[in-house]
Amino acid sequence: MGLGEDFVSFAPPKATDGDGSGLPDGGEFTTDSSAGQTALIVGAKSVAKDGSTAFNPLGGVDSVSILSDASASTMLATGARAIAIGHDATASDTACIAIGDSAVASESEAIAIGAYTLSTDGTATSGTIAIGSGTSGVDGAKATDSECIAIGGSGNGGAAAIASAFGDVAIGNRSVASGTGTCVAIGYSATATVNGAIAIGNTVACAGSKAICIGQETDASSNAVSGIAIGGHNSANQGASVTGDNAIAIGANTDNAGANAIAIGGSTTSAAGAQVTAGARAVAFGAGASAGAADAWQFGVGTNSTANSFQFSDLGGKITNTTVAQPVLILDQDDVSEEMMEFDCATIGTGNAIEAIAAKSLTTTHFIKVTITGVGTRYIPVGTIA
Repeated sequence: MGLGEDFVSFAPPKATDGDGSGLPDGGEFTTDSSAGQTALIVGAKSVAKDGSTAFNPLGGVDSVSILSDASASTMLATGARAIAIGHDATASDTACIAIGDSAVASESEAIAIGAYTLSTDGTATSGTIAIGSGTSGVDGAKATDSECIAIGGSGNGGAAAIASAFGDVAIGNRSVASGTGTCVAIGYSATATVNGAIAIGNTVACAGSKAICIGQETDASSNAVSGIAIGGHNSANQGASVTGDNAIAIGANTDNAGANAIAIGGSTTSAAGAQVTAGARAVAFGAGASAGAADAWQFGVGTNSTANSFQFSDLGGKITNTTVAQPVLILDQDDVSEEMMEFDCATIGTGNAIEAIAAKSLTTTHFIKVTITGVGTRYIPVGTIA
């Protein structure tokens, strides 16, 4: 191989200065700069020079530098056991790795892979990992605190993954994990921005401390401490959503604004899934169910805005007891001034659920056994009317 051609020299470092260059001998090579060729450095303490002019400072002990531009005076592996590969790549602390154009790994055991990862306005600290390329105008993946991980490049001109607090994990283009207490964002444009938040899915926004959002377009507001939203949707703002503390929403288009409340039942269309519009400990079960008061429970399509009540809408029901020695249904009324039950029929009339006695009479055919607490067993007569 003659001068003027790209050339690699593999050689272990030596403690002597055999050529009088003023630098220890190592993987030295010479290029013909007039031919415009670029050399590649490979080897611990490699030194690139054009004739007698030194281009690079010494690398770190047992470090490796593979650079496409030997004229760069500061970009290489300067940390002990560090590795720098690529144009302007910098690995400047112990056992760190920088691979890619302008990749920067600047603290112990940091890893930067991809063009412009950990750019100069970011600082990697111990054990961080950043993988994902950027461009000269857009940063690549950035991991800027201890033990955090950012994986995802800046495709289509968008932002790359960013993990900026201790232990944070961001995986996916435009993903951001920025809360303290190890938050996680996985998916395109997923964001987890407060202590312990977890966001999984495309365009997920989890802003509630220790909240969890799973599924495309799910979200948890800053008020939803420890809230859970599960159930994605293709359309914007139609995933599961929680805004109350400890609230749970499961299913597309479900919304839960009540503290310690539960909304379960998704809708695949733009129609509402289960909704808790207000009220602590409220429950809405089924698409179209809505609960709007404290301890209000709604099952099936309909709205229950009465506190401390439950309502079944458009649901048949059966309660079965096959083995337990107890009544199938126990009604416990502690408000002694109120009735045991209320029957609500839209129209009272012949053949309807409630019928006026008029001129008809009841012929008893059976007795229903009941128990009155403190009184004992009694019987309710039932029969036919005519």
